Amino acid sequence: MPGAVRALRAGTLDTRVPSTILIALGGLIPAVTSGLSKSGDTGLFFLGELLGVVFLFAGFLVSAHVFQEVRVPFTHRTIWSRRPTQS
Repeated sequence: MPGAVRALRAGTLDTRVPSTILIALGGLIPAVTSGLSKSGDTGLFFLGELLGVVFLFAGFLVSAHVFQEVRVPFTHRTIWSRRPTQS
């Protein structure tokens, strides 16, 4: 963890670290809310399921280099582009 914190501050953090955290949260949140629903508190069950899917999807998008550039549809305007990694 100290190495990850140093890399985060330096801006050289590998994408696997935040993606692993997001995917772990995406699995943990539905597990907790499912356990709460089995004990009788069903109010947060569906919210937990939704948050789990959102965190899993966000973790996938961070881990997979899916987007090199995000553009406005049907134009050449770039909203965001991934900076190249240095080897």
